Amino acid sequence: MNKIIVFTTHVHNSKRKAGFHWIADAFYRRGWDVTFVTCISYIETSRGDYRVEYIDKSKYNKLEKVRDRFTSYVMFNLVRPFAVSPLVDKLTQYVFTLYGKTGFGELTERLAAADLIILESIYEIMYFEKIRKINPTAKIVYRVSDDMDVVNVHKVCRDYERKISPKFDLVSCPTEMIFKKFDRLENSAIHKHGVPVHLYDEPCSNPYPENSINAVFIGTSAFDFEFLEVASKNFPRVSFHVIGPIEKRFSAPNIIYYGEMAYVDTIPYVKHANIGLSPRTLVGLGESNKIQQYEYCKLPIVMSSISESNNKRIIFYKIGSEASVIEAMHAALEWVPSDSISSSVRSWDDLLDDILSSIDAVTSPLVELQS
Repeated sequence: MNKIIVFTTHVHNSKRKAGFHWIADAFYRRGWDVTFVTCISYIETSRGDYRVEYIDKSKYNKLEKVRDRFTSYVMFNLVRPFAVSPLVDKLTQYVFTLYGKTGFGELTERLAAADLIILESIYEIMYFEKIRKINPTAKIVYRVSDDMDVVNVHKVCRDYERKISPKFDLVSCPTEMIFKKFDRLENSAIHKHGVPVHLYDEPCSNPYPENSINAVFIGTSAFDFEFLEVASKNFPRVSFHVIGPIEKRFSAPNIIYYGEMAYVDTIPYVKHANIGLSPRTLVGLGESNKIQQYEYCKLPIVMSSISESNNKRIIFYKIGSEASVIEAMHAALEWVPSDSISSSVRSWDDLLDDILSSIDAVTSPLVELQS
């Protein structure tokens, strides 16, 4: 049986489902033995990190069998690198270089037996050399979920990424923008995010009132509240559904805040919506997983022009421009579905095949298992 270990910041049983959850799920459904490693530290837990509610402290640095062929491991350290300012980065440079040199405890034996190991971007990449010493033959993939030059990352990790990325068996990039950083490397490739189509293709009831017009946002951060204020005021017949841990900065009769919701429960809100919203203030989200979900459900997508995309379903608005918001919403409401707009959305199973094809990791047929 093939064995895979994924290193990520996420928790396997979190309501929030990121790419690494679906990558692990795809390998699991393909018949692999999966170990899901969550990297967290005292610094993060002491600041009220949302992941704490999903983690049993008694399981820190211990293997936990979740189900057959799926094991969780919470890799807890006292300190995980973090960025504050260039000055603080400089003062903590030496200490944070030690992060990737810590031991793996109960996880060591599994690392030595793994066929494939996938490291998420940001600080998990710093484990590469230590893992390579433990297992010289495993294929090691760097899945670049985030661009370190965009998000706030300590310099020690950005320097390490430049040094070590050529040594991976594969650098897997989910967007064109991120790929531009690595396209000089022979081991780099574009593997776009997927959608759990096996869930979206299942029938579900419509959560919205009959004959209503609904615009939905699903996300966790970098939300453009000014967009919501302008859009809700100028389009009172449209109901705006905000799903995720987003602050209720203001209210209106046509705004509904749901808070955090289990991923599978969000699917009906996307499938039956009229408009998908991506009013984000963070650059580089034009090809995010949320955009892929909207596209798979054939929605017009209203998105801030801070990000770039060639997706013909996207209608851009300019942050801070009321006229631009109104124009974009009008365009979305007047959207006429067209079969001429082809979809580039793929499943997470397609991504699995992309990764395996790129590294030639599979040497014998695998048994497909039902989810």
